[in-house]
Amino acid sequence: EDCKEELYSKYGSLLDEQIYFTGMVPQQMTPHYIRECSASLVLYKNTSPNNYYCEPNRMFQSIMNDCPVVVGCNPPMKDLVEQYKFGTVLPDDGSQIDSIYEALKVVLENNKSLKDKISKNKNCISWEQQMPVFHDIMRKLFC
Repeated sequence: EDCKEELYSKYGSLLDEQIYFTGMVPQQMTPHYIRECSASLVLYKNTSPNNYYCEPNRMFQSIMNDCPVVVGCNPPMKDLVEQYKFGTVLPDDGSQIDSIYEALKVVLENNKSLKDKISKNKNCISWEQQMPVFHDIMRKLFC
């Protein structure tokens, strides 16, 4: 709330035109909000191997709901976003505000084409695409 008040004192009513503050939202409601977003920021500081090599659910949830993403340079996120053109990748882990600003500009300027690429390619990362892998594992274990 302190930060919010500071933002209001700096930007006034412009803040309400650009940002919608929800407060805490039940997890099952997040897809409804994501579908209305122009972009989703998914950032993990490179402070541990778990963060650096993560594949965050929030990134996948955003992509599956047709929302372009801005991700940090974490290898699994970076590789996936670059391979399928789901958004843009920062040169860092999100520590530099200027790089986030530039990445958001790119995503907003290319929003329609990014959403088209997501629609065409999101099936490549769905759970259903993993069924042959699960089938092979089960066959090797039990047959």
